[in-house]
Amino acid sequence: MSAELLESALRLAVPIWIAALGEQVVQRAGVINIGIEGLMLAAAFAAYVVGAATGSVWAGCGAGALAGLMLAGLFAWLCVVRRGDQIVAGMGINLLALGLSGAAFSTFYGAAAPEAPSALKLGTWLDIPLLGELTGYIAFALILSVALAYFFRRTRPGLALRAVGDHARAADAEGVSVVGVRVAAVLFGGVMAGVAGSVLTLSLTHVFAENMTAGRGFVALAVVIFGGWHAPGVAAAAVFFGALQALQFRLQASGFDIAYPLWLALPYALTLLALAVSKRSGAAPIELGR
Repeated sequence: MSAELLESALRLAVPIWIAALGEQVVQRAGVINIGIEGLMLAAAFAAYVVGAATGSVWAGCGAGALAGLMLAGLFAWLCVVRRGDQIVAGMGINLLALGLSGAAFSTFYGAAAPEAPSALKLGTWLDIPLLGELTGYIAFALILSVALAYFFRRTRPGLALRAVGDHARAADAEGVSVVGVRVAAVLFGGVMAGVAGSVLTLSLTHVFAENMTAGRGFVALAVVIFGGWHAPGVAAAAVFFGALQALQFRLQASGFDIAYPLWLALPYALTLLALAVSKRSGAAPIELGR
């Protein structure tokens, strides 16, 4: 793989990567949030609005994280506190975010939409071309991957979270607040989905478009499963899917056209495949979705 293709793969993988790391934490606690697509979309819109209004990447990213946190809070209340159906609630959040973001954008902006500020780059490191093109988001994803790997293996809170996802009753008997841990995990996942959504408008496109997430949230769900619910595996799976997307763009630029509807269906097909694989592998958290 050329350095140019690898860099493109990393940039395209970042929103999926960050969102998947957050969802990994959520699922490790025994909760599955398929509303991650809606969280990312709402965050992309919030980041665009605030970023374009203030000219600040940091303000835009913060707005995206806050939007993800708020919708995740709604999901946590519905599914963890009130014990509602996680699949139904997740799909409801997806539809809510799709409808509200599209309506708000067409009402307040339309064709005269301004451009959002560009994401900050880290600059050239040691004159290595690939690292010189890395953005702050990519560095954040790398650091987060290492931090989560350490968190789940070496810290008491990480072990407690895993216990909640595998044996909730036993964890409760040991004095661990199952509801508290799951709410915290869902909120963390919401913030990460918010940051991931902000990547779309602040780093990749600098504009907002209706349904611009285009299934990335569902790909993030598949990445968590293909990655085996471990941060290094999630990172590798995210970069792999980013490489597939980068290769698609390169093939199209070379005149090899791929049917667009196939790419639209790919995120959902991958999610179904990943769910089927997870049932066979037995690696999923035991309490997942219960």
